[in-house]
Amino acid sequence: MEDISIKTADMKMISMESKNGKIRRKNNYNFVHKTLKALDFAMTIHKYQFRKDGITPYITHPIQVVNILYSWGIFDPTTISIAYLHDVIEDVDISYQSPEKLYKQLIFEFGTFIANGVKLLSIQSNETKVEYISRISRSTFRMYLLYIKAADRIHNTYCFLNEGKADYAKIYLHKADEIFNTIKNSKNDEVLINRISFERYRLLGLMK
Repeated sequence: MEDISIKTADMKMISMESKNGKIRRKNNYNFVHKTLKALDFAMTIHKYQFRKDGITPYITHPIQVVNILYSWGIFDPTTISIAYLHDVIEDVDISYQSPEKLYKQLIFEFGTFIANGVKLLSIQSNETKVEYISRISRSTFRMYLLYIKAADRIHNTYCFLNEGKADYAKIYLHKADEIFNTIKNSKNDEVLINRISFERYRLLGLMK
């Protein structure tokens, strides 16, 4: 009887491990499918666009923003998808498609939640840059927006540094202080907050 009970317990454990393995595989598939779809969409919109140097393909920017999020330990597929897409509405070629039509296409392709996240990260036609940063900073109930915007600012700052524009890079990064301070004061995830703060202070150190 003892041997049978042990075997029964082993079989239950094997069954549970098998089930957990299927869940992990399903989650991995969902992550890859959703994020690659977002990357593919962003590549289509940014296909003929370049960074300010006129040489670097624009798609490198959202890719690097995602890489920064990964380095902070952010792997949520919804956040990553929005990060890939964060500039598509703002930078869409209006001779090809209006921002309104693109927003509707985002809803069709990715659902309302992701589409709204991308829209919220896009500067509005009647907004100044200061107003835009302030609006994003008040989105404490949508912390994923703050993380994406922080990563966006950090990558752009690195780019300015690489172009030899250290003075402008410092001003540019400081303009987002409100975002970084909101993240720091949120107390949502201490490890994540520390990683973001470390990246910011490391950048400031490079500009001294």
